Amino acid sequence: MKEGQMIKLRAYGGKELTRRVVRLEKDMVIVCRQEEYESACSDGREPVTVGFHIRDVVDEVKSKT
Repeated sequence: MKEGQMIKLRAYGGKELTRRVVRLEKDMVIVCRQEEYESACSDGREPVTVGFHIRDVVDEVKSKT
């Protein structure tokens, strides 16, 4: 797992979310929605993020190339 990569996470209630990795911190992965990532890049700012424990990572999203 690395910065910029799309991953699947397990959220409260068992719901799976797809999010973009912004950074890794110890046992946490800091993520944001794809739309927020794109908006932050075009605005030249840091994205609004949320942290998940690394154990909540379900899978990496494979690119379609």
